[in-house]
Amino acid sequence: MVQPVRTWLKRIGLVLALPALLIIGGLLYAGIKIALYSQKDDEAHLAAKAAYLQTLTRTAATRPRDGRPNVVILFYDDLGYGDFGFTGSKAIKTPNIDALAAAGTVISNFQS
Repeated sequence: MVQPVRTWLKRIGLVLALPALLIIGGLLYAGIKIALYSQKDDEAHLAAKAAYLQTLTRTAATRPRDGRPNVVILFYDDLGYGDFGFTGSKAIKTPNIDALAAAGTVISNFQS
């Protein structure tokens, strides 16, 4: 009588351990993917970015200047302080945002 009870307890233990093992495996997989992530831009994407920036430059050059300051407010969702190049990030390359920060004023201590 004791042997069948032990067998069933082992089976129940395995059934209960399987979801925990799947969760641990998923977390390990996600952690490895995040740790090994690198930003990749292919040539077509970089060319599209360059064309867009040239269009913006041409548009800005043809605008008349009236002496008022230019104000750009950027709102981001789920982005940390250290996720930009000008705040020290090495993982995410943000050269255009870095140039804006170097040429302008960065407001970094506020509450919303």
